[in-house]
Amino acid sequence: MFVRYTTVMFLRNKKLEIQTQDEVHLQPIFGIQPEVYLACLYGAVIVAVLFFTLFYPGISNPGAVLLVESDPSGAAIFVDDVYQSATPAEIFVSEGERVVKMSLPGFSSQEQTINVKARIIASLFFPKKQRVRETLSTADPEKVFAMGASDFAAWSFAGEPTSAYQIPQPLSEAAYRIGLSEVDALNNILEATVRFASNRASLRDIIRARFLVDNMGIAASPLSLLASTQDALSYLNRNPAAASVLSSLIPMFAWNKIADSAWIKKNKEAVEKKLPVSPKKREGRVMAGLLWTEIVKGDNSFFLSETIPLWSWELFLEAEPSWAASGQALHEGVSWFAAKAYCKWLTAQIGADVSLLESARLPFKDELEIAARADFIFDGQKYEWCEDFFVPFDFLSADEKSIATIGSPERTVFSRDGEKASLPPDLYSPFISFRLAIK
Repeated sequence: MFVRYTTVMFLRNKKLEIQTQDEVHLQPIFGIQPEVYLACLYGAVIVAVLFFTLFYPGISNPGAVLLVESDPSGAAIFVDDVYQSATPAEIFVSEGERVVKMSLPGFSSQEQTINVKARIIASLFFPKKQRVRETLSTADPEKVFAMGASDFAAWSFAGEPTSAYQIPQPLSEAAYRIGLSEVDALNNILEATVRFASNRASLRDIIRARFLVDNMGIAASPLSLLASTQDALSYLNRNPAAASVLSSLIPMFAWNKIADSAWIKKNKEAVEKKLPVSPKKREGRVMAGLLWTEIVKGDNSFFLSETIPLWSWELFLEAEPSWAASGQALHEGVSWFAAKAYCKWLTAQIGADVSLLESARLPFKDELEIAARADFIFDGQKYEWCEDFFVPFDFLSADEKSIATIGSPERTVFSRDGEKASLPPDLYSPFISFRLAIK
């Protein structure tokens, strides 16, 4: 240890000297002195950096940034028939003649041909910008609002939003888009949609839509706010399920203030009057290989099948190749239209053995509620398709075209206190199953 310490101290005290052989000397290249060719090298580097930052982007990819706007906003933007984004948006487009199209469901599409010009110098930092704006119009604002209501009902399937995801506000967005429209023509749509408010986000969407409809898309006045509040209270008063919905949506301290009110008591009495009177279930019977349970309510009864099993669905696909080609698998869920096709096929299978009072069909939501009160066992993790339609509007017929474009059938699940929601009938999900009913 003493030797090591002495060596370190010696090295620290010794002054380092640069020897002649340690010096570096640059040699001339082709007779050019170092100070000349180094200056040229540094200059070339600077010129290259300036070229690739100021000129090369504009030369290699000439174009401009389009500032695309539409009234109302949210329209899909297509450049040369290729989808880009939704308005408002900034989109880089290559130089040349381009066709910009804006499309919004329920509105007439608009397009214009523009000549996109480029900027060569400093386009990376200061790109050339061109503004493109269109005003979209609709001849049927009622249909636009109904489409928003259908989307609203479909999103009710998502449940309460969390920090991981949020849900859009399609109903109020549709109210904003139609702007100055006849209020009375939209009230029946808004009133029918209220019953699908299953979480706080959907409740906010309805309230915002109500204010926008009452004020025709413009700023609200104190009187219009009061009128909208009265309309909201009127909706609640006409909806028997409003009390149970509000109890799960509003904070507990607020609910405690109205829990003993006359309005809550009246709604509870209305619900109790509508409840089936002591429904019962009887031993099941087998038809077409499926187990059917008889549900009895007073002098009326109907049969409810088990959830459609995989083997029966595969037999249906073998008999109906067109549905087999659709690729719908039972474990992934089936669409409402596929379930209706299955009903028609199974009716023929049952009819060979049993004389039916009616064809096999999807159950009505009231029948599922009666079965639930009779302790019928449902799959608590899945919704079920129903025969009922989502949009009970007089101006819509219950045909396939109107259902697919605007309305949709309801679906329900009774392990969650009779929770109801909706989904466009041509879509499907692993969380949706179906069963059949025969009266």
